[in-house]
Amino acid sequence: MGAVFANPPIEPICVEVQVLRISFDAACRYCRRQATTNIRPVDAIGSPMVADLYTCTPHTEELVARARVKGIEVSMWPPI
Repeated sequence: MGAVFANPPIEPICVEVQVLRISFDAACRYCRRQATTNIRPVDAIGSPMVADLYTCTPHTEELVARARVKGIEVSMWPPI
């Protein structure tokens, strides 16, 4: 049976990073402080690539800066 796409990519590529504020208690993935945002990498068809990353403000800024350097679109909700 043939594939849906003629030459499907082996690994999805991140084209957008969604940054969302959270209003519940969660620990930062990297330092265990109180998380303030949810980082969600999204592929070309809008599907999340990995589980959501809950991060504190300093780590959010670092991840957003990395995405912008790589040329990945960053969308924030609510807009800042």
